[in-house]
Amino acid sequence: MPAGAPSSYKGRGKHIRAPDPSTRLPSTPCPPPSTLTEVLEQLRSEGFITGWRDELYPVVSSFYEQPAMLVERAAATHLGIKAYGVHGACTAWCRTAAV
Repeated sequence: MPAGAPSSYKGRGKHIRAPDPSTRLPSTPCPPPSTLTEVLEQLRSEGFITGWRDELYPVVSSFYEQPAMLVERAAATHLGIKAYGVHGACTAWCRTAAV
């Protein structure tokens, strides 16, 4: 919490308390629970999740936060997790001998 920031706020008639910094997420993300892994693998085998990459993707509340856990990238959007990626097109020019 920034220095000088209040520890609680009042809005719309409700009292909102800022999170205690000691309850932050762990610095090392944990793997998904085995039950979730089993469900995702079942959905993959039944064809509901395609494009499986064997790539673990961080589950975060914002882009710069520490991950709460890691899940298969192909399943992230099926779980309502915002997925980021890099997409682009590349054009190459090659010099060839005149014909």
